[in-house]
Amino acid sequence: MLLTGADLPNAFPYFVAIERLLSIGVPPGRGLLILAGYAVVYCLPCVVLLIVGLSARTAVRARLEALVARFGTGTVRRSVPTAGGLMLLGFAVGSIPFWLLA
Repeated sequence: MLLTGADLPNAFPYFVAIERLLSIGVPPGRGLLILAGYAVVYCLPCVVLLIVGLSARTAVRARLEALVARFGTGTVRRSVPTAGGLMLLGFAVGSIPFWLLA
């Protein structure tokens, strides 16, 4: 139950997408296809990493451990302009109307 609660922030994009799809009257079949497409795009990097990791375990594990060591220690240099730019990019992508996808 705690793990499901911890994963709840990942569900908010789906809540927003469903609300927008309902508000513009997308038929259920098309809405499910749009949500399925989003899920594929959302999960694709993890699936690729899994496939590559299964084929080259040692090399992938070493690289992932290096990433954890670098980013997990809190020693990464922070950049307010980069964070602001990424936030604006997120808003720009998030503001694409769903009716363009329908």
